Amino acid sequence: IASGLRDARVVETTAPQPPARASRLGRALSWGAFAALLTVAVAHLAGRSHGLLFPLVTFSAFAAPLIGMRLHRAEVRWPWWAFSAAAVLWTVSAIVEEVVGPHSALGSDRSLLPDVFALPAYLCVGVALRGLIRARATSREHTALLDGWILGAAFGLVVWQAVIDPTLQIAGASLPAQLIVIVY
Repeated sequence: IASGLRDARVVETTAPQPPARASRLGRALSWGAFAALLTVAVAHLAGRSHGLLFPLVTFSAFAAPLIGMRLHRAEVRWPWWAFSAAAVLWTVSAIVEEVVGPHSALGSDRSLLPDVFALPAYLCVGVALRGLIRARATSREHTALLDGWILGAAFGLVVWQAVIDPTLQIAGASLPAQLIVIVY
């Protein structure tokens, strides 16, 4: 019994410990980001944000995956870069939409230029999620993959019935706008 306890202590003391510096830095960055977001949220509610919210959120969406990847020393890094690329693409899409000007969602005056940047962002997120799933997989579980495809198809049918089909039935909607809704 004593040798078993001694072996357990050896295993316990030889387990790798995370570096203290990284955890302190991670906590400091987390609290700093929380304080910045809380400050901007309060300023926005008070009507004094004057456009601070959009730059803060977009910068956070770009920086958070990169900071997390560095702090936690991710073995597979490319999915996190893809998340940051998606944030940049969505930011560019929003800026382009502001520059193009107001438009109706489904009218013929809708510019498709913002969608040129937004759609690849969704692709980046999908590819990044797939990369994270593959990095975590220890074996090929075909049943889990099949379950995922079934759930995805069911969700697609719900989206078709609730969003896409009613949009296609709207009178006066332009064909390019309807196609973009289908692609989304």
